[in-house]
Amino acid sequence: MGKKSQKKKREKMPGGKLPAVPLKEISLTRGKLTLILSATFIVSLSLLMFEVLLTRIFSVIIYYHSVFMIVSAAIFGLGLGAITLRVLGLRPPSAKRSLRVASLLCLLLAFSLSFSTIFLLKIPNTDSLILYGFIALIPFFFGGMFLSFILERFTWETSKIYFADLTGGALGTLLVLLLLQLWGGINSALFLGVLVSLAGLILGLGSEKKVYSRGALVSLILLSFLFGWHLKSGFLDASLFEKKASKVTSEKTIRRLLDDRSSQGKIVYTTWNAFARIDVVDEKNRPLQKTIFTDGGAGTSMFKFDGDFGKVSYLDYRLQFFPFYFGKKEKVETPVPESESADKLSPFYFGKNEKVLIIGSGGGVDVLNALRAGVKEITAVEINPAMVKAVNKFSEFNGGIYNKYDNIKVVVEEGRSFIKRTKEKYDLIFLPLVFTTAAETIGFSLAENYVFTKEAFQDYLDRLRENGRLVIMVHGEPELLKLLITSLSVLGEAGKDTPTALKHIAMLQNSAMMGKNESMVMFPLFILKKSEFTPDEGAEMRGAITALQFTPLFIPYSFEKGLLLSLMEGKMSPEKLVSEMKDVNLQPATDDRPFFYNFSPGIPDRLKSLLLVLSYFTPLFLLPLFLKKRGKVKAGHPKIYHFLFYFASLGAGFMLIEISLIQKFILFLGEPTLTFSVILFALFLSAGLGSLTSHYFREKLSRRVSLATLGIAVLAITYAFLISPIMDNFLSLPLLGRSLLTMVLIFPLGFLMGIPFPAGLRILKKVFPEEVPWMYGVNGITSVLGSAGAVALAMLFGFTWSLLLGGVIYSWIFWRFRSFSI
Repeated sequence: MGKKSQKKKREKMPGGKLPAVPLKEISLTRGKLTLILSATFIVSLSLLMFEVLLTRIFSVIIYYHSVFMIVSAAIFGLGLGAITLRVLGLRPPSAKRSLRVASLLCLLLAFSLSFSTIFLLKIPNTDSLILYGFIALIPFFFGGMFLSFILERFTWETSKIYFADLTGGALGTLLVLLLLQLWGGINSALFLGVLVSLAGLILGLGSEKKVYSRGALVSLILLSFLFGWHLKSGFLDASLFEKKASKVTSEKTIRRLLDDRSSQGKIVYTTWNAFARIDVVDEKNRPLQKTIFTDGGAGTSMFKFDGDFGKVSYLDYRLQFFPFYFGKKEKVETPVPESESADKLSPFYFGKNEKVLIIGSGGGVDVLNALRAGVKEITAVEINPAMVKAVNKFSEFNGGIYNKYDNIKVVVEEGRSFIKRTKEKYDLIFLPLVFTTAAETIGFSLAENYVFTKEAFQDYLDRLRENGRLVIMVHGEPELLKLLITSLSVLGEAGKDTPTALKHIAMLQNSAMMGKNESMVMFPLFILKKSEFTPDEGAEMRGAITALQFTPLFIPYSFEKGLLLSLMEGKMSPEKLVSEMKDVNLQPATDDRPFFYNFSPGIPDRLKSLLLVLSYFTPLFLLPLFLKKRGKVKAGHPKIYHFLFYFASLGAGFMLIEISLIQKFILFLGEPTLTFSVILFALFLSAGLGSLTSHYFREKLSRRVSLATLGIAVLAITYAFLISPIMDNFLSLPLLGRSLLTMVLIFPLGFLMGIPFPAGLRILKKVFPEEVPWMYGVNGITSVLGSAGAVALAMLFGFTWSLLLGGVIYSWIFWRFRSFSI
């Protein structure tokens, strides 16, 4: 049998394992390269969007701490898919066959995207987070196989492929925001199956074999039908809040309400965006109130109001009205039409309430209370535009609380960013149960919250008039004590000793919340006055609390007992209080460590568990090390363990820098979702251009890589110290100006960060040509570890240290690779 017949026989082998062939470059026409780059672009775009959509969907089903674990474990699938490809040794001998395999992998990814979404929503009653994680992992597994396959088969085009990969991710960060608002989370996830099947069709056409192109076309039609059917019927939407609930899902407030037959609750409006899903629930047994839920929790009330204060007088005895209650006895002009109850409301005023700022205005009940109290100027800051949209949707019900009154200004922005940029002074700043429950879409955010940091308290005091008050409602005692310690720390840095500082503070709660347990603290109010409370004010407050049947916890001169009395008398210091409560972390949050709601000493158990689980699977990525005995490499060339540490370091270092930058820019840009989009778009786009530039590096690749990593290290370490002062100097710029400045700052760093990975793969191909999928997998797993590690480090020391560590890792790569000659 001649060579020609042998080749023909090998090419006709159907299915099974492809025959081993020499590792050599496969020739590609310009047209086929365009097809590969287009498919890679679509796959990368879809995977990033699916990561965001998973976060959004899981945030509705379960609570954020579990969302972080599941999504991180799912992204782990990228590396697992790459390692599987390496173990299988899938290396077709020609461009046509490679395109056929790539087309099949695309179709597997397409179906897994659509059906993983369906399965995740149809098994909401499981108690197993592992099952959620496994189902979510499947699309990333096939995505990892596809991307590592393309990089391994066409490594000499790695720079262009990586450019397509990164620019696809860059567009995905913007497109997902649009699709979430247009179609919502479930429809958008199903659409990704259609999109990736289109990539499979593109590759199938390039394979020049009709069975592949026809199979891809059928897949495209089937998944398009599934998407169109759900777009019209929404048959999966009900699965989010089915009547049966598991231990994992039953904690969601909206589920408990819908399960309660006595309330007869019904969802009457739903909208999605990248920040959260908003649901408005109407209850037949409470016709005067609707509840707005953010991701199925964090319920906020919206009350029926037609301009008549008398009809909402039942709000007088809610603790949230207390900030507007005492101090002013004379009648004032109200901005709403006079009513018969206007005279009765005359006692319900909070000093000189001429200007009030409400951060986290939600459904508008606090705006309504301020309106009833005769406040002349009300500014309501709400972080989620979908919340404002929902309130305005029901203007007929709530009396147009957000859009009817000239003295009410609604601002969509992160509250802390607003307070940093505004020049206004306020009589009252009120934060009613401000808590960001939405999970951030990249890496770990673990509920970072910049409104309760030490720097935030200083900003609030700076924005208050001389007798102004900061009033905060929180959930329970741990938060109350942390607010106390934070306030004492801020006032202490201003030169006030603890007894003096306590004269600025008052605390109370609603007696009805205590039940039979008189020691229980639930939904208390914390008041911090810029100036000291006087004895008369203390007595007046005590009288107001008694009149409304509330319970004082601490009032200067009037109610000083227990722990705070010990602090007042100097028998205990705040530092001693913090140290004695060993099981609760009461250390003040800072802008660099903004985890106010982390009450675990050290790293939270959930984060420890994730790191532990990932570390259990990490040895799998060393498996290829033992599959094949490798010969000696040439002098001056990197050994296999050098490449292991190189690609592992790139994964961890990239994520440490990325996560840290996102967190540092949140206050500058004013909204987490916008920050995510701007940072990742700029980072991925500039890195893609850097990757494309590296394609033209023909000689001394290791030297060029080492110089790029040195530049990354210098910029990262410089940004760690200078980025905050730079942002402070440009806070007054409009949003567009701040966004452009952010991209300018990110671009040089991102450009350099796009060089080491593709250049490293080209070096690897010269020394160990079969190990490209392995190193892609190693890079993937350390990326997940890097994102979790970034937050773990930030919780202990701050995001500045995470950014510094990223710079140090790139410094190590420079030092290690500077001496290689390849």
